Amino acid sequence: MAPAWFRYSLEMFLNRYIRAYIYTSTELKKNKSKILREMVWALITKRISPFFYFHYGFYLKSQTITKIDNYITESLFYYKYLVALNQHWILLDDKNVFSQICKSEGLTIPSTVLRIKNGRILDHAGNEILCTSTFDTFLCSLRATELICKPALMSSGGEGIFKLRINVGHAYCEQTRFGFLEFMKLAHRDWIIEECLVNHSELRANKEEALNCIRVITAHPSGADPVAMYIVYKVATTSCLVDNAHSGGIYVGVNIDTGYLFSVGFTEKYEMYTQHPISGASFSGIRIPYFENALQLSIRAAKTFPSLKVIGWDIAITPSGPVIIEGNSFPGLALIQKAHQGAPKLIKFIKEEYAKI
Repeated sequence: MAPAWFRYSLEMFLNRYIRAYIYTSTELKKNKSKILREMVWALITKRISPFFYFHYGFYLKSQTITKIDNYITESLFYYKYLVALNQHWILLDDKNVFSQICKSEGLTIPSTVLRIKNGRILDHAGNEILCTSTFDTFLCSLRATELICKPALMSSGGEGIFKLRINVGHAYCEQTRFGFLEFMKLAHRDWIIEECLVNHSELRANKEEALNCIRVITAHPSGADPVAMYIVYKVATTSCLVDNAHSGGIYVGVNIDTGYLFSVGFTEKYEMYTQHPISGASFSGIRIPYFENALQLSIRAAKTFPSLKVIGWDIAITPSGPVIIEGNSFPGLALIQKAHQGAPKLIKFIKEEYAKI
């Protein structure tokens, strides 16, 4: 039987990359003989597989094959470099621990309403809620009208997230009452329940339901201050609550010097868009509000976790400013490399830091 990584790559190749190639306009693609020559050259001289070639769209006329060194494979990035550089990943991946550290350091994060930890329901002050009457009383004291519920441990891609609406001291998931007993059914795993945030008005037109974040990749060199290397704006395209690429989201590169979006965004399937497919809003000409504040917040956050060399910060841009949603110890590589046509600064950094170990 073929190894798991090969089966996964083959599945992605057949179901996504080849489909993207087929549906791409002929005018945008290189001719087939050139594609074949480039694939053979990449395989022999760079040990780069056809999977990788199609994954990053090197069949496009806009992609120069000699720039393939600006990219790195996911297997090297995650399983050689980050596994060594980000050994304390649990500080980010346990959202309850993460939020408590951020709060202690004065970083701007969403207000935590409830936690479910080790089978216990705790309010924001750490008091355990043991019965329905106490739970209902607590809900009546809330000013928030909507809550977002997230698995606190080992979750990614928006898995398991759902929203609750608070009305007259009762919680509802869609139209179904969600009370103390429903929360107890969640207690087989840890959860964090936070107040919902809303997008800044200049970004809200793209998708009302989901919170659209920017992903800031920070690098923390040994003996120096962290720096922000790449930024991507993530925007939802479906009715789900998250902006993740796995859920159909579009990611658009952001000029790190000016805060303006690039003119073209990409999906996980390498579909390209110059405007949002639902609202029709163009990406070109949009500047991220509070851009400088968001950069400063990411740098402060990276300083708070000095043992983690590379972090992908999801930062929401709200009407009152940037808010850290989470830090990713193994941030998505594809969205950065596709949106920025490679990540040479990040590749150089991780190789230098790895050599110091």
